[in-house]
Amino acid sequence: MSDEKGDAAAAHALRAPSPVSPTTSPEDASAAPDGNPSTSWQRHDNGPKWWSLVLSVLCCTLLYSLDNSILADVAPVIVRDFGHAELLPWCSLAYTLTGTAMILPFGQFFRTFNVKWTFIMSVFLFEVGSAICGAAPSMNAFIIGRAIAGLGGTGLFLGGITIFSITTEERERPFYMALNGLPWAFGMILGPLIGGGFAQSSATWRWGFYINLPVAAPFVPVMVFFIPNFDRNRHLTFLEKSKTVDWLGIILSCGAFASGTMALSFGGVLFPWDDRRIIAMFVLSFVLFTAFFVTQSRSLWTTTENRIFPMEFWGNRTLVLLGALVSLGGGEMFTAIFYLPPLFQFVDRDSPIQAAIRLLPLVCLGVGFIMVNGALMPRTKYYKPWFVIGTGVSIAASALLYTIDENTSKAAIHGYTILLGSGIGSYYQACISIAQITAGKEKVFTAITFIAALQSVGVVLALGLSGAIFVNIATRDLVRAIPSASPEQISSALTGGGSEFFDSLSAEVQRSATKAVVTASKGTFAFILASAAMSFIISWFLRWEKAF
Repeated sequence: MSDEKGDAAAAHALRAPSPVSPTTSPEDASAAPDGNPSTSWQRHDNGPKWWSLVLSVLCCTLLYSLDNSILADVAPVIVRDFGHAELLPWCSLAYTLTGTAMILPFGQFFRTFNVKWTFIMSVFLFEVGSAICGAAPSMNAFIIGRAIAGLGGTGLFLGGITIFSITTEERERPFYMALNGLPWAFGMILGPLIGGGFAQSSATWRWGFYINLPVAAPFVPVMVFFIPNFDRNRHLTFLEKSKTVDWLGIILSCGAFASGTMALSFGGVLFPWDDRRIIAMFVLSFVLFTAFFVTQSRSLWTTTENRIFPMEFWGNRTLVLLGALVSLGGGEMFTAIFYLPPLFQFVDRDSPIQAAIRLLPLVCLGVGFIMVNGALMPRTKYYKPWFVIGTGVSIAASALLYTIDENTSKAAIHGYTILLGSGIGSYYQACISIAQITAGKEKVFTAITFIAALQSVGVVLALGLSGAIFVNIATRDLVRAIPSASPEQISSALTGGGSEFFDSLSAEVQRSATKAVVTASKGTFAFILASAAMSFIISWFLRWEKAF
C-alpha cells in the first residue's frame, strides 16, 4: 500500500481493506488465510485490464436486468405461439421465484467457494436458461428455462457486488456500487423495448433470449483471466468446503421464500386472498420461516460462522435500519416502474413501447443521483443526510403522483417521476456500501447477503401488495364501467393486450374505463407514499456518524 502520513490516515489504512489487482496471480489472490481482503493486496492497474473487468461485471448486471423485464412486450406473442395462457403468470414467476429463493444460498456459496468460479458458473447457468427459453418448443420448456435463468441471474447480481467489494477500497466502493446500479436501472427499461422490437421483427421473440449468448461470450475470457481468484477457504478441498455449507438453512430458506413468493404473486390476482391455496402457501411460508429462524438462532447442523443468515445483524441498529430502507426503497421504485405504464396506456393511449420510453425520466434521474451519491458521499463523509433528504424528496414526489388524474399533463407526470427518481437514487444504492462498512471487513460477504435478501423481499412484497391493489381496484371499476366485458377482456386490457377491445368502446365508456385505471393507479401511488413516509421516519433513527 502507499505510504500513509498521519495517525488518522494510518488508522484508516488499518481498517480499510485494500483492493485486489485484476492481474494478481491465483496464489496471491488467495493469500489471506481468513478469507478477508488482505491489507497486502493492492490494485496496481487502473487501466484497460481493470476497466475490462468492470465492464464484464456491468454487462452481466445489464443482462440480468433485461431478463427481468423483457417479458413485458413478448408475453402475448409467446401465448399466441404456445397457447396455455393460464401458464403465463409462471413465465415471470419462475424467474422471480428461483432468484429470490437462491439469494441466501448464493451468498453462502460466494463466501465458501472460489468467488471467480462461482461467478462464472452463474454466468453459465444464466446462459443455459436463456438458450432454453430461446429454443423452447413449448410453454413448459420456456418456464423451465426462465427458472434456470433466474437461478443463474441471482449469482450474477450477488457476484457483481461481491467482486466490487473485494477489489475496491471503502472510499471508492460507493462509486462502483453506484456504477453497478446503472445497467440494472437501464435494463429494466430496455427490456420491453428489446423484447418488443424482436417480437415485431422477422427475428421473432426468441432472439430476445438468444441475444444474451453473443453479448456475454466476449467477456468470458476477461472473467477467467482478470477476476481475482479469491477463495477464503483455499486450504480446504471442495468436499470439505461443501461440508461447511448450511444445507438445512438452504432447504428451509428456499422453501420459505418460494411459498411466500407464490402466495404474494398469485394472491388477489389469480386467486382471491381467502382461497385455500393462497392460505396454504402463506401458512407453509410462515412455518418454514419460523423453523428457519429457530435453526439459525441455534446454529443447528451448522456453526455460528457458517450459518446461512447472519442472525447477529439483528442486534445492530444501523444494519437493521439499512435493511428496512433498501427494502422500502426498492419497493417504491419497482412499484412505480410496473404501474406507471398502465396509466400511460389508458390515459394517453401509448403503446407498451411508448409507455416504457416514458419511464426514462424516472430511471435516468434515479441513476444520475445514484452516481452523484456514489461520488460525493465519501467526500461528505456523513451518510445520514443522504437518507433523510432522499426519503423526504420521495414523500413529496409520491404525494404529487397521488394527485394525478386523467387531465394531468405529461410534463407534470414526468416532473413527478423525476422527483421520485432523484429521491430514491440519493440513498438506495448507498445502503449496501454503508452496510459493509458497518459490519466490518470480516463480515463483508454476510453484509452483502443480508442487504440483498431484504432488498429482494421488499421488492417481491411491494409488487405483490401493489399489484393486488391495482388489479382489484381496476377490475372492480372496469366491470362497473363495461358490464358487457368478459373477465378475459378485462385482464387483457390491464396487461396492455386489449387495445383493440378498448378502441371499440364508445367515448363515454372509454372515459369511465380510463377513470377506473387512474383510480387504481392512485392506489399504487398511495402505497408508494406510505412506503416513502416509513422510510423518512426510519432514516431519522440512523446514527449521525462518519462512514469514510
